[in-house]
Amino acid sequence: METQDVIVCDYIGSTILADPVINETLISAHNKGTELYTLRTMGTPPDYFDYISDGNSNDPICNYLNNLSTEGEGLENAENLLIYLVKDGLNIQNSSVVDNDANVGNNEFLFVLGTEFNELALSNATSNANVSSELNITIFTPDNPVPEGFDFSKYGVIFIESQDESVVSGWDSSINSAKMGGSKVIGYNLSSNITLPNVDLSSDEYTDIERYWVQGGETNMESMLKFMGRNSPDHGKEKRFLSQ
Repeated sequence: METQDVIVCDYIGSTILADPVINETLISAHNKGTELYTLRTMGTPPDYFDYISDGNSNDPICNYLNNLSTEGEGLENAENLLIYLVKDGLNIQNSSVVDNDANVGNNEFLFVLGTEFNELALSNATSNANVSSELNITIFTPDNPVPEGFDFSKYGVIFIESQDESVVSGWDSSINSAKMGGSKVIGYNLSSNITLPNVDLSSDEYTDIERYWVQGGETNMESMLKFMGRNSPDHGKEKRFLSQ
C-alpha cells in the first residue's frame, strides 16, 4: 500500500481498519504521502484518514460515488471520480498557485523557514502596502518556529524551506488537510523523503518561484509573493491577485 498515491476505503468495518497489520500499513503509507479516503465506514474510522464521510456529504466525491453505473452518465461519473481523486490526491498542477474554488483561504500564505536566507527580505516584502493589502502572510523562522499542534489547514499557500524530515513528519496530517481543501504546498531544499509538496518548482508554471527565491532580496520577494497570488490570465486580461 505504501507505493499508492491514493487509497479509498468504502464500506470497510472499523474492526478491519483496527487490525494491527492493516492499521500500521495505512499509517506508514500516510506518513509517506499517500492520500487516505474512507467512506461509509461501519464504526468509527481512525482519525489519520485525510477524508472521512458517511457517504452523504454534498461534495464531488460523494456525489460521483453515489451515482455510479457501468454505462451512460453513471460511467461518466466513475471516470470523473477517478479524475477528481487524481487531481486532489496528486494535485495535478493548475496555472494558478491556489485554485479559485479551494476551501482554504486563497489570501492566507504561510512560510516555514529553516534558515535565515531571505528571512529579512521576505519580512520586509510582506510590509509592502501592495502586498499586505491583498495577502495575509505568516512567517515562522528558526528563532520563531512552528508551535506544537499548529493548524496548517486554513492556508492557501504553504512554503516550507530547509526543514528536517523528522520535524515535517509531525505536520503531515494538518498539511494533508490543507491540501484536501485546495492548498498548494511548496518545498525548497527538503529531503526527497518528504512528499508533502504538491507544487513542482521545475515546471513551467512555477519555475519563477524558485528563481525569485534563489536570487533573493526584497524586490524578488515582492515579485514572488505577487506571482503566488496571481490568477491565470483571463481572456488576455492582466494577471491580478486572487482576492481581487
